[in-house]
Amino acid sequence: MLSRIGDAKTATILGCAYCANQIIGYAKNIDAIGKMSFNGLRFSAYATEGEANRIKQMFEEHGVSTKIKVFTLPHLPYCQQSQKDRAAVAKVCQGSDAVVALTCNTGFDGIKSALPPETTVISGMAALGTIQAYLTVDGGKVFLDKDKTKVIRFKQANQTA
Repeated sequence: MLSRIGDAKTATILGCAYCANQIIGYAKNIDAIGKMSFNGLRFSAYATEGEANRIKQMFEEHGVSTKIKVFTLPHLPYCQQSQKDRAAVAKVCQGSDAVVALTCNTGFDGIKSALPPETTVISGMAALGTIQAYLTVDGGKVFLDKDKTKVIRFKQANQTA
């Protein structure tokens, strides 16, 4: 990941609280992937935040000043951004030499579309498919049941269509 940001001195990591959070939780065997509050109006994406913090630590150990932002409600996912969401992404990334997208491929494109063309945006994930998550909520915490969740690879989805 370090080689992909080149000689950047500052970076912003943008994390997705939606499907990317679920797939990171799935891949890293994280049961509690988040916490809801205010009747679901606020959400802390534990899996994405954990991965973003891991990357931030690595960057900062190599002298790259790094900030993290995980947009949740009322913002839409990066793959479905409104004009207001794009403006929020641009504002958060202002002054960053590089942006890391912890998102699906479409979220990556959404982030790129919100930023000036000269901004270095790299994907922090490789989306090889999609997830049909089986989630439960208990005490505000959101749990991913890995045994009931299905990961559908793109190649596999094309064969069943």
